[in-house]
Amino acid sequence: MCGILLALSRTADRTAENASRVQRLCESNALRGPDAHGCHTWTSPSGTLHAQLHGWVLHLRGAVLAGQPLTDARSNTLAFNGEVYSSDMAADASDTLAVSRMLAGATTEPQILQSVSQIDGEWALVYHHAASNRVYFGRDYLGRRSLLMHAPRSPSDLFLVSSVGDVSDTAPEPAVVDSPEADGDSQTEQADPFWAEVPATGIFVLDLAAVANETLDWTNTESYLRHIPWTPESDSPLTCPSLLLNTDIPDESKLETVPPPQADGQPPARLPALMPGMAMDSAVQSLWMTLSVAVERRALTIPPPALPDTARLGILFSGGLDCMVLAALAHDALPMDEPIDLLNVGFENPRIASHRARSAASASASASKKHHRDRAGSGGDGDDSASGSGTYDVPDRVTGRLGAGELRALFPGRVWRFIEVDVPYTEAVAQRSRIQRLMAPLSTVMDLRCTGVVTLDDGSQMPYESKARVLFSGLGADEQLGGYGRHRVQYIKSGWQGLVTELQLDVSRIASRNLGRDDRIIASHGKEVRFPFLDGSVTSLLCGLPVHLKVDPRLAKGVGDKLLLRQAAEMLGLSRAAVEPKRAVQFGARTAKMESGRQKGQEAA
Repeated sequence: MCGILLALSRTADRTAENASRVQRLCESNALRGPDAHGCHTWTSPSGTLHAQLHGWVLHLRGAVLAGQPLTDARSNTLAFNGEVYSSDMAADASDTLAVSRMLAGATTEPQILQSVSQIDGEWALVYHHAASNRVYFGRDYLGRRSLLMHAPRSPSDLFLVSSVGDVSDTAPEPAVVDSPEADGDSQTEQADPFWAEVPATGIFVLDLAAVANETLDWTNTESYLRHIPWTPESDSPLTCPSLLLNTDIPDESKLETVPPPQADGQPPARLPALMPGMAMDSAVQSLWMTLSVAVERRALTIPPPALPDTARLGILFSGGLDCMVLAALAHDALPMDEPIDLLNVGFENPRIASHRARSAASASASASKKHHRDRAGSGGDGDDSASGSGTYDVPDRVTGRLGAGELRALFPGRVWRFIEVDVPYTEAVAQRSRIQRLMAPLSTVMDLRCTGVVTLDDGSQMPYESKARVLFSGLGADEQLGGYGRHRVQYIKSGWQGLVTELQLDVSRIASRNLGRDDRIIASHGKEVRFPFLDGSVTSLLCGLPVHLKVDPRLAKGVGDKLLLRQAAEMLGLSRAAVEPKRAVQFGARTAKMESGRQKGQEAA
């Protein structure tokens, strides 16, 4: 993992303001790659254009650190942020060197694009092809790594491509606008933002020869910047797997009869045996095998811990279905003597604490009148929320403890280190401006609530600091397997066809939603996030399965949503997790509505 910064300027216009901006961007990117930094600079023959390409490294692959940017024998220069998971590549090989060698053999644009298409993993890159004097930049087709772009707005402005924006205390506060929200996801951007996320829709090609022309209008990017889209068509040089879903609609008369719901309306204590038959059994086995490979290739490419009793892997852990399955599969992949860190975040929510305190005071007064002597002998009423010791017992903390207990019972030979990351309200408020700068150009309350959950600024708040440099996230499971409430709503409104349409919409916009934002937040702590549910083989498998094998909204919540994954969890022995209902992250960690008022998720933060 690394930070990338490309800065282009007209040499005559290298102002102090531009130099200061580049320096601040260097400092922001350095947080992402604390192990090494390099810079490659060049000037056009005419002296009109000056270019800087910086790279910062978080060393995770290769026996020897490969510095960035990397220049090959043909003077081509690569800055690469990501991971390569090719089956013919050793786990301890440098992915940057592998990509550089792959591109070095490409002499034409179609060959360069074909080489980029072969990168199997999550990545963003900037590549200067010296012979053509062009810069190629972009992200993988799912947008799993951050890359931002700023186009010049005046003759003296810079053209910038960067992994992250300016997160220094001197960065200006963004102006923002409102936009609709959906289940914790957001596509809202700032009004007239300085930065735009580089769309994960293809590769951009920047013609440096055209930029060096003194008569060129620097602010008209159409005169020197092209976009080549990703396509599943095999005759295109830039190809990616298809994200089109299987549109087969099931015949409900041939599906298993829906069992009646429990009398209390709650999910069952154990996942019932549903839909027996070869189709479901085969789908469960296929998901288990494909997801196992995705987890293994992401776990074993992390360098083994240098110190004993140290984890190489951490899991963003709520105790819910997605992270529990990832934890069980990571257990199968990693040596038994290595601990696995389960990072569980809880926020102090003053609004809820105030409500609990009032309720506790009322209950205490009532109990005092009726049972004064009993209470005097017991030493208290057992509710410590008013005193603060229960402040962080948020829903995700409760399920997280249950999940850690389930893992310890199933896999007792492993050390499962359950890490309670407690975030006081004062700390959340103090860090808010920094988080907003990191998540930019996204800017809504929903973005702030969700990014607050993945900002692991543990410091003095924890007696233990995880040394794991790689974190697993379960992002992608809900979108592909029908885990959101809106999927059930669409089924009720429009049947199976409406559900397929909604799932297709979710899968199609994965690349434009939250992945870049989450990468910017987590990478600012010198850690890398990986997404096993968004492995190319996993997405291809799930796109090809009929909808009724993945989700069945006729069944109760906690059973029918993400049905296929629940069946796989049951097969792995995760009986409690298999029926754990979906809970939005901002409610599970209690970042939602931390203050009084009616501010909605889609409003500007």
